[in-house]
Amino acid sequence: MKKLLIYCFFFFCFFPFLDFLKLGTDTQPNALLFSVIPIAFFFRRKLPLSILLFGITLVIALIVLCFGNINFNSLRDVANYFSILLVTWATYLSFHQIKRLSFGFYAAVNGIWLVIGMVQTYLSPFFMTFLLNGGGRGIDSEVRGVTSISTEPSQYGTICIILAMIGLMNYPMKKIWWVLLLLVYQLIMLAQSATAALTLVVGIGVFLIVKLAMFNRRAFSYGFIVLALGFVTYKATYETLKDQRIYNLAEELVENPVLFLAADGSVSERFMFVFYSFKGMVDNHFLPRGYNKFNTYMQEQFRLPKTELTELLLYFTRDDYTRILSGIGSVIFQLGILGFLIPLGIVFCFRSKLFDDVYLFTCITLLLILLTAFPLMTAIVGFLLGNALYLTRKSNRA
Repeated sequence: MKKLLIYCFFFFCFFPFLDFLKLGTDTQPNALLFSVIPIAFFFRRKLPLSILLFGITLVIALIVLCFGNINFNSLRDVANYFSILLVTWATYLSFHQIKRLSFGFYAAVNGIWLVIGMVQTYLSPFFMTFLLNGGGRGIDSEVRGVTSISTEPSQYGTICIILAMIGLMNYPMKKIWWVLLLLVYQLIMLAQSATAALTLVVGIGVFLIVKLAMFNRRAFSYGFIVLALGFVTYKATYETLKDQRIYNLAEELVENPVLFLAADGSVSERFMFVFYSFKGMVDNHFLPRGYNKFNTYMQEQFRLPKTELTELLLYFTRDDYTRILSGIGSVIFQLGILGFLIPLGIVFCFRSKLFDDVYLFTCITLLLILLTAFPLMTAIVGFLLGNALYLTRKSNRA
């Protein structure tokens, strides 16, 4: 019975966008609600340092909330801190009970994402979108991919990357190589997400740079393999996707990296959120700003003289920003320098095996993902962290 409840909790972690509660938000708290079950059943008094850091951040977030306006938007922001604490903690405790993630369950999860994505691509673009808030935005556009069981193509592409990282942590390559190929196929051919693809490319690049800085000879082999796979993928998909947004943006990036910031509204806005989140913290002397303050701050920025960079970042603007579309950016803007406890806690989830290839790549790429419009509330983030925390601590005890 306990194992069944654990896998129900895992199910909602892997499908974080199922809109059963009708809250009007993309990311749903289903896994957050289920997380209390593993915590109640398997509670342990000694907590890992990363869980303590997430808990301290939650306390700080609640204190900041008490000094501001309490409304739906501020409560939604605070839910991010609850989620990364409770879902990570519950996942960590759950793995202490089941020891390993069932490969059949993992394969089934991948199959569901794949089948729904394929049906949307080749048969009916709105297949199963009634289960989601907003019904799958942008999938009827000729230049965007589909969403599968998420609400945007970028979220679908990002989920593919996270599923690949979970697979690499839990299973040998010879067992999951075909799953990884299917995930790459979904990212490029189905989701067609420029944001997710760019995040993956940057993640691989940073990983290689770190390995080279450590004078790791395997980094040269990795680099050659990545270049070869990239060239083959480009040649294999160019004719099919050459008119799609993902390839148009790639060409803009190669031709003029600076103007790339203003090449697309979505890209410009994502860079803008990251830049102004951190700038907002510095402008406030690294102190917490609280919630519902970003729109006021941005209106002030619009009135300031613009530099070449800010002109590009603000090329596409809106009149109202009800939330910050950056997971880590929102934390830094809201809590100031204290918000760095979140990325520090994430790194501590990988601490004991941080420089092992799979864990280093996963940690780097996850931090990059959380700089994009992928909120901490997305339960698969907490699942990955709790899973990594268990696996790294387990290997230390072995």
